[in-house]
Amino acid sequence: MRIVKTLRPAVARLTRRYYTFRLAQISRRQLAALPPHAGASLDEATRAEALAFLGGLVQGYRDLRWHAHYARANGRPSAVYMPEDIFYALAMPALNPKDRAAILSDKNHFDLIEGWPSLPPTVGRLMNGRLLDPQFGPATAAELVRRLPPGAQVVVKPSRVTGSGKSIAFVAAPDLAGALVGRTDAVIQLPVQQHGDIAAINGTSLNTLRVNTYRRRDGEIVHLGTFLRMGRQGSRVDNTGAGGLYCGVDAERGVLHADGYNKDGSRVYQAHPDSGLPFAGRSVPGFAAARDAYLEAHRRLPWIDLASWDVAIDAAGRPVTIEVNVGTTISVPQISLGPIFAPVMDDLRQRIGRRRYSRLAGFL
Repeated sequence: MRIVKTLRPAVARLTRRYYTFRLAQISRRQLAALPPHAGASLDEATRAEALAFLGGLVQGYRDLRWHAHYARANGRPSAVYMPEDIFYALAMPALNPKDRAAILSDKNHFDLIEGWPSLPPTVGRLMNGRLLDPQFGPATAAELVRRLPPGAQVVVKPSRVTGSGKSIAFVAAPDLAGALVGRTDAVIQLPVQQHGDIAAINGTSLNTLRVNTYRRRDGEIVHLGTFLRMGRQGSRVDNTGAGGLYCGVDAERGVLHADGYNKDGSRVYQAHPDSGLPFAGRSVPGFAAARDAYLEAHRRLPWIDLASWDVAIDAAGRPVTIEVNVGTTISVPQISLGPIFAPVMDDLRQRIGRRRYSRLAGFL
């Protein structure tokens, strides 16, 4: 027993190092698979500044391929982009430790957290294979359907494992039982009626804002930036993994930037390819209210320090919480908004601590 206690810290350190090594490998494979861009890369001055920045972040790290990728994608070179491997291997575990973020991994818990903007009306829940009503009491599909108005449609979403809009079903209420077959965990909600100005961009999908917020070590909550996600004609979801687009929002004026992008930034759009509506200067209804509401909502989430909120704007211009992401992407916000961590980099550097990088062993 004494030997086990002695070895336990060493095993934990090796496990953490292997975890960061694997994350870095995954990130580099993704980088190698990116299609080539036609845009200009980094000039010598930016390369020198970027190497100095990275050296101060992680000693021995000199890989500028993520910097070059972002610069070519959006035409905005910068020395302070966050490489994906550093973000996933070092920053995310420091900001959102898995054991603390787990409480937010199930959408069926969202109704229990106070202080968030409204959620879509919940019809029922499937938890561990058990069907429940909105108040977590036992229910049958027939009982849930009887409570709905005639002709109602419902949205069935995975509550625990999701991504890219996968396994989301839009069904007529009488077909609810069939939509639950093969599922163990889901949340059943009524669809959100989005604002007409946002629906005009693409009316078949629920187009959502991704609002990124960060808690500094002193407790202050900071807005890192917001972008609008838009689906393609015929798609019900706006996820980039399902072919959707995204476009940055000006944080002060609440209007769209000129350029939108596909998932990896290899294609640039000045207008939605299906509706033809241009992005530049297009007002986002309810943006300022949504931005401020989720800064306040993050103050009520003591478990995590980085939150990415998926937010719909309803017909009245009010924010509706679709989801909070605790394991967010970094490429999409940096392509659409630039180096979003620049305002909090000193704070983030202290969280990561003094780390070294080895090409053979990864982050040490």
